[in-house]
Amino acid sequence: MISSQEIRTMWTTVNHLMQSDTNTWNRELIRSLVDEDTATRILSIPIFRSRLEDTLVWKFEGSGVYPVNSGYRALATSLVQTNLNSPSKDDFKEFYKGLWGLNIQRKLAVETVCPLCKGDLENLNHLLWSYGILRQIQTLDDSVSPKMCFARTLSAAKNQQKCIIVISLWTLWFRRNKLIHEGVKFQIEEVLGFIRGYAQELVLIHTNFQFQINFDASFQSKDRLATLAVIARDSTGIILGAETYLFENVAYSFVAEARTCERALLFAKSIGFRCLAVEGDALSFIKSIKKMGHDKSLIRSITQQIYHMGLSFDKNSYLFVSRAANGVAHTLALEGRRISYYGEWVHGLPNSVSLLAIKERLQMNLGN
Repeated sequence: MISSQEIRTMWTTVNHLMQSDTNTWNRELIRSLVDEDTATRILSIPIFRSRLEDTLVWKFEGSGVYPVNSGYRALATSLVQTNLNSPSKDDFKEFYKGLWGLNIQRKLAVETVCPLCKGDLENLNHLLWSYGILRQIQTLDDSVSPKMCFARTLSAAKNQQKCIIVISLWTLWFRRNKLIHEGVKFQIEEVLGFIRGYAQELVLIHTNFQFQINFDASFQSKDRLATLAVIARDSTGIILGAETYLFENVAYSFVAEARTCERALLFAKSIGFRCLAVEGDALSFIKSIKKMGHDKSLIRSITQQIYHMGLSFDKNSYLFVSRAANGVAHTLALEGRRISYYGEWVHGLPNSVSLLAIKERLQMNLGN
């Protein structure tokens, strides 16, 4: 005999589980409808303070956007899970025999000429190093192979030059794909302008922004707890403030990262910062923030809130950095979790955090 929950047609959409006057979850109602574990999961879902219009999202991707490969993956997973008696290879013997016996050209003609310059075969060396646009950005050494030239030049270059080289390669690949798949043509001057403009924007970020905010979180999935850490520094790398914060009832790690970024903005505002660069090592979350209020991910309500909070600053930017570059914030999150300290660190930071901050500051000054 199978027990079932009583179905009540008065509660058919999510908004029926919310308090209309406060725009918060109706805890008593939710706990009366579902078990405690399900109720905890529902209550951990953040709600935006102002109402958002409903939008369609693809639930199998954190971004909420539907890519074709995700659709195939979801379909394949569903078939594997539901079809316990999967057919053997022999069942498809006649199928494949008939398929490959069809009189159809098996190979597609592939254009091997570079679609950008039409002057040479498109291979790795040509696209990454021999292409003419790169030669207008960087002086190249023709006495060695393109691959060796690339390795030597990038290794010897300063940070700003490295940025220009990498931006150039990314831009060429992006333009190449737009041309091949969408037929979007472009002028060389347009590409050069974009590369130089992007590089100048990076310089402005690191020179005009007076304050840098790094954030990270230590997530305990079993206990649904997250220790959030925020570090504030000036343009020279000196720490101006730090905070750890305990957040309870967190269902997923990406929610913890989003909440940490939200705390970072609140912390920056409490100190009085007006211009800041916010850095974190959660790439998908940073991408969601950069969609400027048009995010479709599962944490859409939080990213919307962060976007609107960011508008209160004179200047702000959200940047993705590697875990190594975000090491101070990560270490602080671990230390805060270890000693259960939550609040502003006004009496000094742990030695592990201070030493790492000094190391990063020296590396930053040497790089500049």
